[in-house]
Amino acid sequence: MKIQLIQPTTGEYRSNSRSGSYPPLGLVSIATFINQECPDVDVEIIDGEFVTEDEIISRLDGDVVGLNSNTITYPQAIKIATIAKERGSKVILGGVYASAIPELILRHRHDIIDSVVVGYGEKPMIEVIRGSTERLVINHNPGFNFLPYPDRSLVGFENYIDVFQQNHPTWNYRATNIFTNVGCEWREKSNGGCIFCSRSGLVTAYRNPEKVWEEIRDLVENYNVDYLIDFSDTTMQNIDWLAEVVKAKPKNLNPEWHIFARIDEINRYSLELAKALPCNHIFIGIESGDPNVYKAARKGGGSPKEILQVAKLLQEYDIEITPSYVIGLPGESEESLRSTLEHAHRLHEITGFEEVFCCQLIPFPGSLSFNMLRGKVSIDSDVLDIEFLKKLWAENFCVIDFELMKEYTYRILELGKYKITISKNLHPEHLILANQFNSENEIAGNAFTCV
Repeated sequence: MKIQLIQPTTGEYRSNSRSGSYPPLGLVSIATFINQECPDVDVEIIDGEFVTEDEIISRLDGDVVGLNSNTITYPQAIKIATIAKERGSKVILGGVYASAIPELILRHRHDIIDSVVVGYGEKPMIEVIRGSTERLVINHNPGFNFLPYPDRSLVGFENYIDVFQQNHPTWNYRATNIFTNVGCEWREKSNGGCIFCSRSGLVTAYRNPEKVWEEIRDLVENYNVDYLIDFSDTTMQNIDWLAEVVKAKPKNLNPEWHIFARIDEINRYSLELAKALPCNHIFIGIESGDPNVYKAARKGGGSPKEILQVAKLLQEYDIEITPSYVIGLPGESEESLRSTLEHAHRLHEITGFEEVFCCQLIPFPGSLSFNMLRGKVSIDSDVLDIEFLKKLWAENFCVIDFELMKEYTYRILELGKYKITISKNLHPEHLILANQFNSENEIAGNAFTCV
């Protein structure tokens, strides 16, 4: 039996510093588990970050084709699924998109999708190999107690290293991604979490610290990795667990860490633990420089003013920052956007950040914002265009012109050498316009006061 696990292409959404930099660990984990449980099965991973859609289609010959999905890649996944089905393959769809609207997908695509997996795909794929024909499979158990860590030899690992270095030339690292935990405690406590979050993990779980370092040792000794990007929702959300990770750290393992954290988790104690990893970079969701719009993001703690204070604390600990801004939160106006742009410039003045994330709010399926939008308009299609969703959201929840919001997005992105966004229209001419705006208005240095 042959299994093909496919990450569809992202097409016009590749214009950011993360494109092609990180292996699809979900698919790698599934493949690793298949090799452990069913060693006679042939497993192939095809990553659309490195091959074209035409090449993916030309290589379709698996008995089972497993497709990862998100809002960007779903249309390509459907095209691949259609052709795979025509060639006699059994087609399994998973990923955050499939987990968010499984019933809708099965209703519209019952002729080409054999099974939709909600949650984690390792055990469900083994069940498929062993003959399961269940149409909707729900598995919220991340399997930390029985899963092996992902075997990076199953993908062209050096390709990702090379692309990361090309995308981040001044960082000078052999970097890769890991997951130390899954789920978000804030999402559980607040009945939905941040308004734009569409993460599918309904259970918060933490890996055994010794297992974390076992994986890291493999990455350091066998792949010469010296920089780890922990793609967990937040590495700091369970401070007692983080202390155990630090306690379990082998003295001879010292790759640097890049982690995600919420603003209300950052204090001197959590930073002392982070530095012991050692962490030198934190990605922080800032969202807005306007206090009222910030509250509308449902972050649960902090404020734009506190963010600038934390930024100064991070400088004290010699930790760099990747700020993340979301344009188009409920009630967004030109005045609030000016406050956000000012905030971004003030933050850059304090930290000199090299990398920045900024995007107009996308009401992804599975998020509170998607549910809010469905309360305003009828959405029954399983294929959702991101740019249309952005506009539809802005028309219903913002008091500012959509194109002006787009322009502010570009102006914030221009502050970073490395830009992360979700837009198929991020082209050089937009950044030239942003440069001209910044120059003409002398937005730099101490032109703004702390909000």
